[in-house]
Amino acid sequence: MIKVRNFISDESGVTAIEYALIASLIAVFIITAVTLVGDQLRSGHLGFAPITRVGPVCVTGTDVLDPATGAESGGPPVFPSPTASDGATVAYTALDISPSPDCALRGVDLHVTSGATSWSASYPDFPSGAFLPTLAGGQVFLSHTSSLDAYAAAGCGAATCSPTWTRDLGAAPGTPVAGRTGPVFVSVGGDLLALDRTTGAEMWRAPGAGGSIALAHGTVYAATASGATPTLKAFVAAGCGSASCAPTWTATLPGTAATSVAVGGDVVYTSTTNGVQAFATSGCGAPTCSALVDVAQPASATITVGQGRVLLASSGRLAALAL
Repeated sequence: MIKVRNFISDESGVTAIEYALIASLIAVFIITAVTLVGDQLRSGHLGFAPITRVGPVCVTGTDVLDPATGAESGGPPVFPSPTASDGATVAYTALDISPSPDCALRGVDLHVTSGATSWSASYPDFPSGAFLPTLAGGQVFLSHTSSLDAYAAAGCGAATCSPTWTRDLGAAPGTPVAGRTGPVFVSVGGDLLALDRTTGAEMWRAPGAGGSIALAHGTVYAATASGATPTLKAFVAAGCGSASCAPTWTATLPGTAATSVAVGGDVVYTSTTNGVQAFATSGCGAPTCSALVDVAQPASATITVGQGRVLLASSGRLAALAL
């Protein structure tokens, strides 16, 4: 019997599960969230082929998809994150795995290319969250373990860089979001935090608004669970003049959990166990709003909006809806 470590990533964190793989009986295959890079969809995958007499075969790679047709082609070895992009800067994270038959995890590397400059940073552990870099305003943000790191996208003048600041959040953070200016937002410990992008200092927080988050039109949206009821909450990104802020409007979501939120144009989309809901980004002129439309789709889908489509990535399936 040979043991390997397999890692399952979701918006709330990463759980490390040790699997005992017994000769030729089990194959493990994990996929990541989907991002839009130019005219391509990018995802990542990690696979362990069934064990042979010489041990497991470990494979990482990138899934590159055509948004119009879903046609797939291969790419460089990237896992756990797909590629993130912002102008001339692209970034991704990749597992540092020893070759077969050992397949031991040695850490995770962040790779960034900004124009003609390329640099990397190394992490000795497998961090929490989707481990997807966030690129905005000349910075790269990355959640890991219980911290959020910020880097200069242009690098540090060396091949390997250290963060310009690190904020210890005390609990596993989700994937951050940020605009070209203003705060960087991250979900941690059931709350939504707005941090100063230059120092990492907390500017304001929204208690009970932790979950999947998105930013657009000066508003940060959080799809979260309030007790047993999933809820979409909208906050002014600049804050409310206080250390603790309340939403400008909310919407009760169907189902038992909210898994993803994304913005396309003037519509904010949520994914729940019941399907996909669409709301006007500006709300409805009242404290509580109803969905413009609710479409039944596979549960626990991650939403990406682009190329005139709402793209839903769920376990083993990618679906495209009209906006």
